[in-house]
Amino acid sequence: MPESEPPPSESRRRTPPLNGRANPPGFKTSPIKVTAQAVSGHSSTTMLAQDTQRVLATELRGMWIGPMNLKLFFEQFMPTKSSVPVDVLETASFDGMPVSPQIEPEMYEPFVEIVNDSNFLPPETFEMFNTSTTREAQSQLMPDLSLLVYLSTTFNWNLSELCIEFKRLLAHDGFCDENAENLEKFFENIDNDLIEYIKGQLASYAAAQLAHQHRTFVLSVFICGDFARFIRWDRSGAIVTERFNYRDNPAVLAEFFWRYGQLSLVERGFDHTVQDASKKQTRRFHRAIRAYIADDTKRQLPGMVSCLDDDFPCRKIQVPDGDGKPRYYLVQKPFSLPFSVVGRSTRAYIAMDMSTKTLVFLKDYWRDASRPSEAEIYAELEDAHVPHLPVILASGDVPDDEIHSQATQTQAWRFAEGMCLSEAHKEYRHHRVVQELAFPLHAVKSSKELVATVRNAVHCIGSAEGVGWLHRDVTDTNVMITAKGIGIMNDWDHGIKICPDRKPSTCRSATWQFLACALADDPYKVYDMHDDLESCFWVLLYIGVHYLDSTAQRDHANMFDDRMVNDAPVLHGNTKRSDYLFHVRSSIKFTCGPLHDLLKALHSHFCQANGVDRTAPSFNLDDFLSNSLIQILDHFDRALKRADWPENDILPDRFVQQSDTKQNKEIRHTHMSNVSSRTLAEISQTHSATRTGEKRARADDMDDDEATAFEPIPGMAGRKAGQKRQKADLDSNEKAPEDTADEKIPREKAR
Repeated sequence: MPESEPPPSESRRRTPPLNGRANPPGFKTSPIKVTAQAVSGHSSTTMLAQDTQRVLATELRGMWIGPMNLKLFFEQFMPTKSSVPVDVLETASFDGMPVSPQIEPEMYEPFVEIVNDSNFLPPETFEMFNTSTTREAQSQLMPDLSLLVYLSTTFNWNLSELCIEFKRLLAHDGFCDENAENLEKFFENIDNDLIEYIKGQLASYAAAQLAHQHRTFVLSVFICGDFARFIRWDRSGAIVTERFNYRDNPAVLAEFFWRYGQLSLVERGFDHTVQDASKKQTRRFHRAIRAYIADDTKRQLPGMVSCLDDDFPCRKIQVPDGDGKPRYYLVQKPFSLPFSVVGRSTRAYIAMDMSTKTLVFLKDYWRDASRPSEAEIYAELEDAHVPHLPVILASGDVPDDEIHSQATQTQAWRFAEGMCLSEAHKEYRHHRVVQELAFPLHAVKSSKELVATVRNAVHCIGSAEGVGWLHRDVTDTNVMITAKGIGIMNDWDHGIKICPDRKPSTCRSATWQFLACALADDPYKVYDMHDDLESCFWVLLYIGVHYLDSTAQRDHANMFDDRMVNDAPVLHGNTKRSDYLFHVRSSIKFTCGPLHDLLKALHSHFCQANGVDRTAPSFNLDDFLSNSLIQILDHFDRALKRADWPENDILPDRFVQQSDTKQNKEIRHTHMSNVSSRTLAEISQTHSATRTGEKRARADDMDDDEATAFEPIPGMAGRKAGQKRQKADLDSNEKAPEDTADEKIPREKAR
């Protein structure tokens, strides 16, 4: 049976006709929002920390709600059964904090000692640590201070309860209490680059904590000089309290920590449907994964053993079944971690069904509560006999807890009394889907299997459009291949029903690297099936560039990331992919002849299709979409019939993700290699003294963020964080905005 064909039972079903149709009158779609997930999720480079912080700040613009009254914040989000003990309030003092510190790290140690030596927190529960010099292994981030589980010996996000971020000056507070109750002004300050970086830094810590833990929300503390705020983060945005002077009003900060110590796991944001797996359960899960890897007859996922990463504890997760009874699964490390603090925040796992002992695919994410659930979309597509869909084993919204935290709460406070202007917040609902085992596209064994898998995705998209559905997020991780080698189109949670007078949201999330060129050029273009089909072409080319032999260079891998970099909240402007599509000289020669010819045919097809004048009187969108779909499938089918396909020609990733810094060094190296030896010698002689001076200055001025690797928290074994981080300005031509203000912006590498 050809790899692109469905199983016999599926082929006998009456699939929808492959007839494209124009969108109905009044149908509108949403532009793609700038999000860390959209930009970084499939990028060939890891952004530097400052770039990530800027993207996170842009993503959160208008998503901050405040200033919330402190008493209201305590009552709503930190309720306790008893009142705060009088002695906690009366003895609280932060007079030990330095007055007008010269550098920010001077604030860390006094704060750690005050909290740990106080009676704010119950004995032997939590402890404050200076984590500003200790990189977290996975994310490479270093919060200034962290409240960790008692007796912790190292910093990692699994042990973190909350983060405390310091800024030396009140001027670094990015929120405007004076705008309270003014529904014409935003709560946040968006006119200052430094403030943007700081807000992005706050978001990066919350995003990392939510990504590594099974939390429905997290809390954090933000301190600027003598003033502080509390922040509550969930997948809809952030609620920020009013500012208060903790030196003059120490009881407020003391009450925050006392209340936190009284809260239950659920009240601190921990998911009640996730539990630590027992040692026996963990061993059983590990045996199942290793047995699968050792079985040569089974399809393998490169790096599958990484899902047993010890930095991620094994967990038992509950998923609702169709009959209302819970099913339980064991998981450990997801395929990838979400980069964004808001939105769907998808985590996909290889999981073990505890009742059947079989391995399955489990997706945990937060769905837009205003839209049909993914399970409902699959049910409608299945009823319409759309082919090449995943087999759903269990799905549903996560059962709620006593504080209703399985649905986001930030959006409910948007119009509360005393709040400033903010953008429209979505309500998100925690959702899980379990499917038969399936793998990302790079798990294919050959170029032919790759083409057959993408062909199935094209067929699925065309059939779904025939019954009124658009996918809108075709990527290399949701065009998947099953354990049996069948291509499927997964992840329909972004899918929309094609219906008249549809009211779109302000923005939506999607994956930038595979977006159709017309949408990248005009974010407000109405989405249609042709955009999904073009995304299939970019997915095929992306996998070809990364995993198959060709003349492709690093620049070809990087072209998928190209975008207009500015402060606009909407993604747009992929010039490099447009250049590739419209200029034949940019073509890549693939060693596999059938794949090369197919990509050349698809390249020509989409080049011509994008050049069609849709405003011409004679243009008929129905005919255009139908003909385009049929022609694309014909290109795939003719390629798959060829007899000269190589076997097992998939390679390891040729262009593994690397940092911008490393890439810049490679570019400089290549450039310098092309300079004549005489010129190079002249340049070296002219600048040798300058270089020597720069190196010495760099060694003297190096941040601990750059100088230290993975170190235990100083004094943590004795539960005393006694080491201060020394801080110095970077040399003048490398200063970031925050450095110029004698403050730090962490130089952590983005996750």
